[in-house]
Order: sequence, then C-alpha cells, then structure tokens
Amino acid sequence: MKLGEIKLMALKLMFVDTDITYDISDMEEYYNNNNTRDKLIRMNDSINRALNLYYQRVGLPRAKKEVTLDQEGGTSTYYFNSIADLSAQITDLQNVLKVRISSPYKSTLYNANFEFEGNEITFTDLYRYVTNTEAENLTIEIFYEKKPLYVTSNDEDATFDFDDLNIPTDIQLEIPKYVKGEAYEEDEPQMAMYAKSEFLNYLQLVKKPKVIKQQKIRNIKWSEK
Repeated sequence: MKLGEIKLMALKLMFVDTDITYDISDMEEYYNNNNTRDKLIRMNDSINRALNLYYQRVGLPRAKKEVTLDQEGGTSTYYFNSIADLSAQITDLQNVLKVRISSPYKSTLYNANFEFEGNEITFTDLYRYVTNTEAENLTIEIFYEKKPLYVTSNDEDATFDFDDLNIPTDIQLEIPKYVKGEAYEEDEPQMAMYAKSEFLNYLQLVKKPKVIKQQKIRNIKWSEK
C-alpha cells in the first residue's frame, strides 16, 4: 500500500459518518482543506509509532547475506578471521543473529562462534578448523535483522510503498486504526482508546517468527547438519 492510501483510510475512519470519498490523486486538495490538513500532517508521526509497536511485538525483518573476510593489504594473501566494517557489506544491518560457514574442504559449520561489537565481527574459532589458505574459499553466511525503517518527511504520499518496509499487508490495513486513535486522543478519548486498542489487539494475534538468535556454542564442530 502507498503512504497516501493509508492516510486516506485513516481519514475515512475519522469521518465514517459522512459519505465523503477520497482519492489519492487528490491529496493536494486534502492538504489544502482546513478540515483535513492538520490531521494529514500529523499522520507520519502516528504511522511511525504504529510501526515501532509492530517492530517491538513481531521483531525486525530478517535476511541472509554472504560476506567475505578482510584481507591484509598489498600483495598478501593472508585473510583475517574478522570483518572490521560489516555494515559496508551489509548496508541494512541492525544485528547479527547467527553465522553459517561452508568450506569445500570440510562439511558445513553451523552456528559458528562469533563476536559482534559496533560494526566489527570476529569469527573466534575459525582457524581452529581451516587454514588461512583454505579461508580464501570459505562461504560465510550472515543471518541478520534489518534496520527498522520509518516514514520520513521526504517520502511522497503517492509513491512511498509500505511493501518496501517488509510490513505485511494485513498490518498495513490495521495501521489507520492506530492513526485515528492518536488523532482523537484529546477530543474523543474513549473513541481514541478503542481505535488504538483494535490495532494493539491485532498485533497480539500476529505470530512471532521463530527465534534464531545464536547461543554460545561450547563444543562446536564441523558437521553435516
């Protein structure tokens, strides 16, 4: 859904007793209308608070990406057991969940030990299992959480797409209820509480993804699975 579509759904909920219809192609008209202008301007902040509640409840979007070890400069073929700036290879990185390392010389190492601090990741036990020569041919997969994304003042109502935030469509359809709730907090507190509760109650029904946060591995070993 487009940002403007969510805003117009919220307006429709606010003026549910009227027969007014809204069209995203007429957004400029609504911003110039005294009855809707202030409501539309405040909606970005309300939408972002709804997104934040979603992230808190369900967690951040997840992804997987292959990365390469840092290498000593010059003509050296020496590979470090670390990556000093992981965000340079994974630009949307928020947090590392787990690491999987594969080698053509050995079976796959699942849940490889690592230390992640700042932007640096170190594979603490790597050279217990492979030589530096073998490190050149490793496949290192990082399972991670993406940075949370929000609406900004530069985002256009007609083009900004919530699908790009990896927000499920059913959640997108519920966000206008929370927006209405915040808009009515001062004038209609009971109605506001009910609208926000609808959104929050729906979040409680959303199934959380499986926890894949890697725990400390005491006796790691190369294995088939």
